[in-house]
Amino acid sequence: MLFLPQIIPVHFTNGIADDFGNKVEIFLFPILLLIITFLTGKESIKYFLTHSKTFLTDIQYNLMIDSVLGIVLIAESYVIYASFA
Repeated sequence: MLFLPQIIPVHFTNGIADDFGNKVEIFLFPILLLIITFLTGKESIKYFLTHSKTFLTDIQYNLMIDSVLGIVLIAESYVIYASFA
């Protein structure tokens, strides 16, 4: 955390940074990723999602969770890359 600049870009429009935040904000995505991972391991949530009116199969459930986690990971990678560019 010492090597990061004090202020980092957190939002871009047409490739130009238009919003900036503190370097602590860069760690929000990994924390969100851990929370989502923890919650998806709860059997009650999995039961609800796989036995609701939509009846998700285990494969569909896993694909949905992996997709959300993948999007968060890609967003975090982009924020880290943008802070050094």
